[in-house]
Amino acid sequence: MIFLPLNANNKDKDKLHNYHRHIKDGKNVFVMFHMNGCGHCMQALPEWRLIQKNADKTLINNNDIVIADIESSILPAIKHAPNINGFPTIRYIYNYGESYEDYNGPRVVSEFMKWIKSKISDGSSVAAFKGGKRNKTKRRAAKRQKQDKVDFDFDLFVKNLFSRNPKKSRKHIYIF
Repeated sequence: MIFLPLNANNKDKDKLHNYHRHIKDGKNVFVMFHMNGCGHCMQALPEWRLIQKNADKTLINNNDIVIADIESSILPAIKHAPNINGFPTIRYIYNYGESYEDYNGPRVVSEFMKWIKSKISDGSSVAAFKGGKRNKTKRRAAKRQKQDKVDFDFDLFVKNLFSRNPKKSRKHIYIF
């Protein structure tokens, strides 16, 4: 598990960069967005931070899980924080930042742990999406090859159209 607190008084740009990098790398990111002065946030945040002490060895040794808490004043710099309508918002971000789920259960550490384990053990874990990343790369490569073929055919057409070979007639000129 990787623990990543991002507070308003925290001027460390590396932590913000690491947060975005973990999402881009396809890790399972569990994050609590909170606001200073919010009573519900002040009750839930200590419970959220207890995850580090109460996690079992299988979760502690799993570097594909990121537990973050982000203060609301940093939200403009956060890329993967859409639709936050209230505080605290507890969210599971997965699929390289393309998907997320909000947590709506009780705000106690035991329930947080159950929720995290349920998300890691179901089909939305990192292992399920590693293959998806390769498939996405293959689709991009195939699209590039197709685009190259189309570009090549067009280049060949233009080359033949304006060639200086007198044997080829230029009766037809195509305008696109």
